Amino acid sequence: MLESGIVEENELAAKTGGKDFGNSCGISPEVKGRDNLSLCGACGGWLDSLLNQTMNTNVVSDCQLEFRRYRALAERALTEISDDAFFQKPGEAVNSLALIVKHVAGNLKSRWSDFLTSDGDKPDRNRDDEFVLELADTRASLMERWAVGWNVLEQTLQSLNADDLAKTITIRGEPHTVQQAILRGLGHASYHMGQILYLVRLARPDAAWQTIAPGQSKSHRPAYRSA
Repeated sequence: MLESGIVEENELAAKTGGKDFGNSCGISPEVKGRDNLSLCGACGGWLDSLLNQTMNTNVVSDCQLEFRRYRALAERALTEISDDAFFQKPGEAVNSLALIVKHVAGNLKSRWSDFLTSDGDKPDRNRDDEFVLELADTRASLMERWAVGWNVLEQTLQSLNADDLAKTITIRGEPHTVQQAILRGLGHASYHMGQILYLVRLARPDAAWQTIAPGQSKSHRPAYRSA
């Protein structure tokens, strides 16, 4: 939409219903860059709004990409281990991979369901239970809950628009802007995805590297957006 600070005439027409801002300020309708904003208050305000909407939309899409990347890294790593390793606790005060998966699933479903209209900690969520394995908690059932949680997140992010970022929601009664809540959720997810990768490496040192392997930095080829 925006290239080198220039808004194309046909995009202006589409966004404004055909209104010609060019004639109102003497600037050619083919070119209205940010350098010309001061020449026309109407055009300048509209272009500022357009740029803000574009940047806000990028915030959501960029965070969505990061969430997907972290999920993919964790899921690829989890395929490298056995069921025994999935449920094994490395220490008394250390969570197993199964418990991390269960917790992340519960967190995602609670935080991102009815995201704009209800608190991020739902009344039916029992966070403490997410760190206790029940007889019914098979690997398959936990991964199914994991997928449900991630899908709720995905659907919610897809539904957000640029205007939503400044809205206020609550998490455990604490006010957050939507943008703050997204960043908080991304930080939480990346923290636990890192735990998963580390525990997989601990359980199976010969597992495939999901990030750049030691000593391979110079041979690494850019693939960030396809990770």
